[in-house]
Amino acid sequence: MSNKQALYILFIAGLAGFLLVAALSGCSAETAGASGIPADKPVPVTIRVAPEKTETATITKAGDTSPATAPEISADGKIDALDIYIINDKGNVEKHVTEKDFTISGNGDQATTSSSIELLPGAKTVYAFANCRGSGFSALGLATSSDDWAAVPKAVTDNQAFNILPEITDANGFPMSAFTSWEVTESSKTPYTVQLVRMAARMEITIEDERESKTNKITSLTIQDFLRVNTSLFRTATGKDDPTAGTSTPSDWKWVQPSGSTDAPSIAPFYLHEIIGTTSAFGVSMQIHDETNPRTTTFHQAIPRNRVYPLTIHLTDYSLNITGTYELAAIGTIAVSKNIGNGYTIELPEGCSNVKIDIQLKESGTIKRSDVTWSCVPSTPDYFNCNLSGADATLVLSSEAIPATVIAAQKITVSAKFTKSGSTQTRSFPLTIQVSPLTDDLTKAAPGSQPIHIEL
Repeated sequence: MSNKQALYILFIAGLAGFLLVAALSGCSAETAGASGIPADKPVPVTIRVAPEKTETATITKAGDTSPATAPEISADGKIDALDIYIINDKGNVEKHVTEKDFTISGNGDQATTSSSIELLPGAKTVYAFANCRGSGFSALGLATSSDDWAAVPKAVTDNQAFNILPEITDANGFPMSAFTSWEVTESSKTPYTVQLVRMAARMEITIEDERESKTNKITSLTIQDFLRVNTSLFRTATGKDDPTAGTSTPSDWKWVQPSGSTDAPSIAPFYLHEIIGTTSAFGVSMQIHDETNPRTTTFHQAIPRNRVYPLTIHLTDYSLNITGTYELAAIGTIAVSKNIGNGYTIELPEGCSNVKIDIQLKESGTIKRSDVTWSCVPSTPDYFNCNLSGADATLVLSSEAIPATVIAAQKITVSAKFTKSGSTQTRSFPLTIQVSPLTDDLTKAAPGSQPIHIEL
């Protein structure tokens, strides 16, 4: 081999070595990313924690839906125990953060607190629990705050159902949960938020006695099938009951006037597991002293968690019994019969057909099926026919079809004339027929700012 050939071979070998070093340097820079921080090096991130704000409504007259701040019970917002598990993309616990990592400042909806920790860049699944270390939550493995999960418990991945009502106490606080995901980057500067959701709802019942004579007292009040046995660990989509939650037969809620008491009913607020099936219907029954039969009605309402619901029951001498059906055959769906009428606002979706609304007079909670003469103003409401002489003293509003365009709310007054104690009496009732666009989705849950009003 000549000297010239030897020099050429050494040159090629040197060039190959240079290219290899350059390639390795390029790979290292790519792995580190634009910031120059290697992907396997933790980066500082900030976690913010706060209870999700509750909603309620001012309890005024029917139809007033002005939002107001929920009157928090002392246990509703405080955080005594906190467990946040951050799971990496391999399914392993990367970080377990507890209340010791935070400065919990204050109670209620404004109890926002933050903590700085270090995480590796990448996708994260986050499970958070507040005030969930009672015996009822043993399946979560949170009893010892210093222990990490060896694996995510099945109760968590399956969104298992729990009975959380016994766990709500002033001493323990209000159980809250959250499930979210993060994408942690090398340049993470915006705090990652965990918004804790209270795992139950609260009902506040008020009885407005509007009778001329209040001599006969209310002795009991029952809401049928109102109390679910349990609730899913995490909030699910409104309108879709979680198949693992609430599978046991619900029970009735009942209030009984204490023996010997003649005071007006005073019902303390109470908690209940969420009811998110939008077809839920609840029978209400009120027993009054010296009345043979209880007064009854039905209301339809979804009760999502983390909401305060004021239920106002108007006890009257005369009211309306409104029932009805319609059919809605939108593109891609089949005709479905749905109940309508809840209070004196009747809401219909645009484009529905075969609407039939039956209206009857109730006297002291009992339907009058004879000797009632009806009138309606206007006599021919838009898009409706009015039959003043339906069976069993019923006024019937019917329509073959509601136009597939949004129309303004109609105001209708129906009047019932009847004889009582030898004298002719007339009672008038205002109705509103509201047609809403399909995008409003009548099957979705009412917002927290929607009060519930019913009459007995």
